[in-house]
Amino acid sequence: MITLKDVARDAGVSIATVSCCLSGSRNVSPKTRMKILDSVEKLKYIPNSSARNLKKHTTKNIGVVLTDITETYHSNIFKGISSFLHRNGYNTNAAFSNGAAYMEGKIIKEFISQNADGILIITSMPDNTDFFESRILGHEIPCVFIDRKPAGIPADFVGFDNYSTVYRLTEQLLRRNYRRIALITGPSSYSSESDSILGYQKAFQEHGVSMDASLLLETNMSREDSFQAVLDRLKPEAPEAIITTSENIA
Repeated sequence: MITLKDVARDAGVSIATVSCCLSGSRNVSPKTRMKILDSVEKLKYIPNSSARNLKKHTTKNIGVVLTDITETYHSNIFKGISSFLHRNGYNTNAAFSNGAAYMEGKIIKEFISQNADGILIITSMPDNTDFFESRILGHEIPCVFIDRKPAGIPADFVGFDNYSTVYRLTEQLLRRNYRRIALITGPSSYSSESDSILGYQKAFQEHGVSMDASLLLETNMSREDSFQAVLDRLKPEAPEAIITTSENIA
C-alpha cells in the first residue's frame, strides 16, 4: 500500500509538505505542489478521504477550462458561470485548450497546483479515463463536465439533449421531402457529437429512407477544417440541407 512517506520520498519533500499539499491546510508553492501531484499520479496514491475533510483553507477560485475563445456558445457559458460564481463570492479563472488534449492536461494540472476549489471543463479528451481518474477523482476535487461526457468517469455532467435535437431537425426535413441532408459534426469521440450522429441516423431509419453516408462529415470543429471538408467531400452533387453541431462549423 502506497503511503504519504512513499509520495514524499518520490517527490523529494517532507511528509509534512505532502500532507499540507493534499489537505490544503497550508499553502505550498505551485512548483512543489506539481511535483507532489506528479508523484501521487505515478504511484497511484489514494488520499485518505477523512484527511481531505479536515481541509480548512479554501481559495475561493474556480477553474474553468474551455476549448475555443471564438465559439459564442462557450463564451456565453462562461458569462453564466462567471456571473453566478461572482454573486456567490467566488473568483473564476478561465483558460482555453484550443482543442488540444496536452494543453487541457497542463491547464488542469495548474488549477490543481493552485489549489482551486473546483473545476468546470469542456473537455477535448473525453477518452482519457486514466488522466481524469488520477487527477480529478484521485484528489477528490469537485468537477463538472460540460457538453462532453468523459468515458467511464462517475462525474457530474451537464449538457443539451443533442440526440433529440438533431433527430427532430432531420425528421422535419425528411417530412418536407428533403433527402440529401448533410450532417457536419466534430469528433465522434465527443458525446455531444456521437449523440447528434445517432439522432440523425435514427431519423432516417424510422422514415425508411436510405441515408447517404458521404453526407455525414466529421471534423475537428475548426472553421478551417469544416470548410475544407465541404470542399473535399460534398461534391459533385450538393446537399439539399445541412445540419451542423456548432457555430464554428456553420
